[in-house]
Amino acid sequence: MVNRVRAFRIIKRVLYLSGLLTEELSDIYPKNPPKFGVKTERLIVSKMLYLDPGLTINKLAKEIGTNRTYLSKFFSGEKGCKFRDYINMLRAEHAKSLLLTIKRYAIADIAILSGFGSVRALNRAFRKNFGKLPSQLRKELLRADSEPPLQ
Repeated sequence: MVNRVRAFRIIKRVLYLSGLLTEELSDIYPKNPPKFGVKTERLIVSKMLYLDPGLTINKLAKEIGTNRTYLSKFFSGEKGCKFRDYINMLRAEHAKSLLLTIKRYAIADIAILSGFGSVRALNRAFRKNFGKLPSQLRKELLRADSEPPLQ
């Protein structure tokens, strides 16, 4: 099916270039991807799709009803980062909120609950977004809880 669509687009382009087709090229190959940023972000956050460790740009594109190229252009243009970096940022934020609220969970459990495939992936994303490891944040929280209040 994909090959048929690709072949059809090539044939349309050849016909246009030869003058046998009067349709504008912009109709065949749009230069600017459609603006679906609000829909994309709302879907990712409301359905918490970022918690799915198997989430890919292809799955998200299918869910939204577009293709991966437009979605990739949206993330690089509007968000200034790659799709994977954006998802990992959301996962790191989720992991941070778990660390702040549920102190008894192991870091490995937090990694899994946040959609990361491993503790190593959580550590990389956490350091990139917050400048420290989750274990360092936990130590800081424990230290702050054990200090007596100022009088």
